[in-house]
Amino acid sequence: MMAQAVKSIDKETDYEIKDGKIGYLMHGQVSTSIYKGYATNFTYFKEADNMRISKEEKDNNTCINLGCGYYSYAHAPKEY
Repeated sequence: MMAQAVKSIDKETDYEIKDGKIGYLMHGQVSTSIYKGYATNFTYFKEADNMRISKEEKDNNTCINLGCGYYSYAHAPKEY
């Protein structure tokens, strides 16, 4: 997922910068609380490099998602 997001970052155009943050259109308004995984992360890096958002906003709004495991709720009844 991360590698795919890096490769497609230049194609990512469905966002706007609002109040120094990456925002996505939802119900006719730009929302900065929507997060599209690594695509949003790398968009922050791209726009910080282009000086359209601050380094502080980039640092506050990016992260690395670490998968810790999966749990099958379908198998839960079998365990009890």
